[in-house]
Amino acid sequence: MFTYHDDGSHGWLEVSMELVVFLEIDTEISQFSYMSKDCGTAYLEEDLDLSTFFNKILEMKIFNTAQDVWNHTINKHHNESAFIRDLPRFEAGKEKYVDKAQLKMF
Repeated sequence: MFTYHDDGSHGWLEVSMELVVFLEIDTEISQFSYMSKDCGTAYLEEDLDLSTFFNKILEMKIFNTAQDVWNHTINKHHNESAFIRDLPRFEAGKEKYVDKAQLKMF
């Protein structure tokens, strides 16, 4: 299950960093996305990085269609500026603590 956050002017999909690494898109995510301070969660911005995520998750046949992904997504609207804007920008390499050999995503 995923969470899509929006604050009226922008949106982000909340994804575990383990999934980002599993999909091998960690070096493709732009500085317009954010990550939690413990580097365990990525917040993929809706304009570019969300497409990268969708393309890869469909390519790997984890879901059959983009609609299948949305069907597994909870929408969370923030009436004010989302807390995500106060998080550090996504930075490739910060996820190095994730041991790819230990991933048990699917």
